[in-house]
Amino acid sequence: MTDLPFPSPTTTRTVPSIGNVTSIELPWQRVGPHEPPLLMFQVRFADGRMISFAYSDLREIRRRDAGHLTIGIYGMKKYEVTIEGRNLDELHSLLAMANIKSLTEFGPRSFDRPEESPCIDRIRIETITRSASP
Repeated sequence: MTDLPFPSPTTTRTVPSIGNVTSIELPWQRVGPHEPPLLMFQVRFADGRMISFAYSDLREIRRRDAGHLTIGIYGMKKYEVTIEGRNLDELHSLLAMANIKSLTEFGPRSFDRPEESPCIDRIRIETITRSASP
C-alpha cells in the first residue's frame, strides 16, 4: 500500500514543472492572472530591437517539434515569425491562449543554462510576399 499512485498523508511525490521554476529566467513574460487581456505582444531580439504585433493579426501557430515554432501574422503585411530554441511547448500553449506579453531571444546557446530549461536561441521575422503571376 506504500506505492499507491495517489497522494497519501504518509507519502508525498513531487513532480518537477517548468511553471514552478523561479531560479531560471524564462524567455517569455506571461500575462498575470488578474491582468486584462492584451492587445499586443512584443518580440525582443538579443541585439535590443523590439517589434510588437497585435494578437488580432495572429492567424496560425505551427509547432514542428519542441524546439521550433512558426507564427503566421497577417496584418497590414503578412509575416512569418520563426522561433527556434528548446522546450517551447509551454510557449506554444500560452501564445494560443493570448497569454504572452513578450518573447526574448537569448542568442547563441550558452552553457550557463540547464538543458531542460526553455530557451529561445533565434527569432526570424520574414515578410511574406506574393509571387507575380505570369
